[in-house]
Amino acid sequence: MAIHVGIEHMTSYRYDRPVAHGPHVVRLRPAPHTRTRIHDYHLTIGAEAHRVYWQEDPFGNLVARVVFPKPLRELTVAVDLVAEMTIINPFDFFVEAYAEQYPFRYDSLLARELEPYFELVERSPRLMAWLQEGVTNDPEQSRPYFQRLRELAEEHGLQELSMGTSQDYEVAVEEGATIIRIGSVLYQG
Repeated sequence: MAIHVGIEHMTSYRYDRPVAHGPHVVRLRPAPHTRTRIHDYHLTIGAEAHRVYWQEDPFGNLVARVVFPKPLRELTVAVDLVAEMTIINPFDFFVEAYAEQYPFRYDSLLARELEPYFELVERSPRLMAWLQEGVTNDPEQSRPYFQRLRELAEEHGLQELSMGTSQDYEVAVEEGATIIRIGSVLYQG
């Protein structure tokens, strides 16, 4: 027995003056290759002028690239969808005979195709020296790397910049991070 669930999501931004926006990538559409059937989907962009271009990312997900030709005082992104929730047995899959025992013993053709993924090819002196140095507890030592990453992001027109961890997120934000990873702060106190 399936249950149909309606989901609504809306994010609104209001500015005290017109603000120029670069292209936005909206990833609020369920992937077509998932088991959850989508019966209805609507993406609504509330902006004076905009264009939506639907694209497929390398993983087969549909993403909307939204372009704003002129500055905005207000922007709203809304998604409405109806999904069919069904009970799925997570253990209903086939296990190849070679994978019944660990470590796996692949047949020769598959083993040859997988060879590049099992080979460690980078053991340069610089990499090995860096690994020997270890991780520093001084967040300021990350700053030059964050600065260079920001420069590269700006050169390539990236809208998002993911850098920083629980140990150096403050420096990462100061240097332009839009995405940070702070898991250990949340779970270790």
